[in-house]
Amino acid sequence: MSPKTIFTGTPLDMVSGECLMQTKRIYQVQHWRDGQWDRERNWQKVEAGSEKEAAEMVCGRALTEAGRMAQLRARVLTFGDLKQRSATPFYAVE
Repeated sequence: MSPKTIFTGTPLDMVSGECLMQTKRIYQVQHWRDGQWDRERNWQKVEAGSEKEAAEMVCGRALTEAGRMAQLRARVLTFGDLKQRSATPFYAVE
């Protein structure tokens, strides 16, 4: 488990009485507004449950993992993951 992994004590299953822990990680998100890279708002650190959730938090809209380069809206890296070779791209939904 990475030292960058954060556990929150949010109960996920209140019906059965179990208190499960939800894992959140820190991601670095590069926002591409309208398919254009912005030097001013390059990489932002975000705490989220998944890469997609982190990208959607920064972009403020629903995104998909498939698309064309013109639809690129975000690229995401897991913070502190030295084995990750490239950022995961996310695209605007048509």
